[in-house]
This record gives sequence, structure tokens and C-alpha cells, in this order.
Amino acid sequence: MNAIKPTFSGFNPDYKFDIKNIFEQGNALTKQNIFLLARALVMIISLGVVVILILFDAYGISDIAKIASGEIVLTIAQQLGIDLSLTVVLAPLWTGISMAAVFSNRSINIPFSSIFVFFKLLPLVAIAYLLINTSFEIGLRLLVIPGFYIFVATTFTLILIADKGLRPFQAIWWSVKAVNHYIVPMLVIFSCFFLMLILVFFTFGLAYLYVGPLFFNVKAILYEAIFCHESILEERNVKSEQGVFDA
Repeated sequence: MNAIKPTFSGFNPDYKFDIKNIFEQGNALTKQNIFLLARALVMIISLGVVVILILFDAYGISDIAKIASGEIVLTIAQQLGIDLSLTVVLAPLWTGISMAAVFSNRSINIPFSSIFVFFKLLPLVAIAYLLINTSFEIGLRLLVIPGFYIFVATTFTLILIADKGLRPFQAIWWSVKAVNHYIVPMLVIFSCFFLMLILVFFTFGLAYLYVGPLFFNVKAILYEAIFCHESILEERNVKSEQGVFDA
């Protein structure tokens, strides 16, 4: 299937948030695509760990616990190498899982291999991912709250690049502008997911197999309502051909 990107016309400023309904929709969608998204999340996290372990080995670091405890401090060059490597490997995959949720919300069946399609957008998503992560890390060091805001405000960035064809700075700007317009309900929704992380912690990560897909599905539902208000009917009429799409 060749999905034609609709003309971008900004966001819907009149969307009425119903947080309970959003989570109900997200829960229903998660029941449909949890196997796809959970597998993708496990793969992405596993790849991230493998990349870090390979780099630690290259740096001659064998005791990871010493890094966690602060006994070993990475050099700027080492940290930069880790950040850039993770960006190259993970940015297209996070874009892929985000778009998998979006396409599921549009009732388009896609195969697991579709997660890898967005490596063709590597320069664009990598730049955006690096900018967001850098800002997020700086924000966390400034009493946490700025970092949380940056995470929420930029949440639609990668989807806007993949789905609407925006450039990194355009996508970040529009994501921030839309989230700021709906800042209170958006903060409430993301705070709910933050609380769910406590459940993830107490289940030794097992709950993430549901909470993770739910997060991406809720984000897909919000994205569709906020950014696809003019073309939503046309996009939902696009059907998959044997589960393959050209994003």
C-alpha cells in the first residue's frame, strides 16, 4: 500500500478532551495490537542494551555497576559515542512503533517488519531524536519538572516527521505548540502514565508489556484527533494490501 501523506494544515484547536474516553479507546486498541507493539518494545529495549554493552566492551568497561555507582565516570567522548549510537539505532525504531500504533488506530493491518521501514528517514528522525533527548536530559537536571515538560511537549515530533513529512524543527515546533494549547489535559494523561511506571517497577518490568503499548496507542489516538482532523476520513479509508505499506 502506498499511503499518501495529507497536506499539513496545523492542529485542531477545538478538540474536546475526554480523558476517560481516551483511555477507554486506548485500552480497546491495545487489546487489538498488543502482540505487535509488545514484541516491538522488547526488541527495541533489547537492541538498546546490546548497543550499550558493545560500547562498554569497546571502552574497556567490564563492571557496569561501577558506572551506576559513580565509581567510573564516562568521558564526554564516550558518552557522545553512546548517545549517537543509540540515536542511529533507536530513533527509526521508536518512529516505527509510534506509526504502528497510528496505523492500527486507522484500522490498517501492518506486519512486524513495518517497524523497520523508517530507517529511510534516519537523518530526519535522528536529528529530532537527538535534539529532544539532549533537551530532556538538560531539563531533568533542572529539578526534573522541565524535563517532564519537554518529554510531553515533544511527544508528537517523530510521528509528524513520518506521517506529515515535516522537518525536525518544524515537527518539534508544531508538537510543542499543540501540546501547549492543551497543556493541562496532556499533563494529566502523561502523569497517569508516570504513575503506571510504579506498577511497572513493582512487577519487575512485566507490566510494561501492557503499559508500553497502551502509551503508544493513547498517543496515536491523541495525534489523530489533534493533527488529522481535516483528513481523518480519507486516511481511514486507506486499506492495507497484504499488510505492507510505504510510509
